[in-house]
Amino acid sequence: MRGCAVLYFIIFYHIRKDVPAPAFFAGTALVILGELVRLLSNSVIRKNSSLASSGPYAAVRHPLYLGSFLIYLGFLCFHVTGKFYSAVAVFWLILTAATIIMYKKKIAGEEKLMAELFPRYPEYRKTTPALFPNPFQMKKAGFKIIFNFKQIVKNREHKLLAGLVVMLIVIAGGIFYY
Repeated sequence: MRGCAVLYFIIFYHIRKDVPAPAFFAGTALVILGELVRLLSNSVIRKNSSLASSGPYAAVRHPLYLGSFLIYLGFLCFHVTGKFYSAVAVFWLILTAATIIMYKKKIAGEEKLMAELFPRYPEYRKTTPALFPNPFQMKKAGFKIIFNFKQIVKNREHKLLAGLVVMLIVIAGGIFYY
């Protein structure tokens, strides 16, 4: 997703004046929600050293991918209308297909690795959905909000946060001030 940022800005530059305010605010809300999921996930995960099963990991096995998907949907909202709508729609359809294929492969590889590293993983896999949480199970699963800034920095999530803030400011400036 990060590798597409330059292409995204090239395409977005041409349609930014046509994005209606409601689409901008809906997209921004999804981007913020997605990054919040990623921040909370990065507060818990200690990559390849322990099985993360608390915080967002109590609700889904892959909350980082869920957060990225929400961010992706947020940016998709910025393309609700525009003078290059059909070109953008084709771009997003291709990107969506590529993203789904990439996530499926990455998830399969990660799940195999987790099963090898952590004997508890097969049971965790049986009881926890992969990407989309069951809201009725979250409390039962022990979902709690955990925020650990030190761990977020260690996992380098602060870099994505800074990039998203800059992108949203540039997009807002393009929509509301040009």
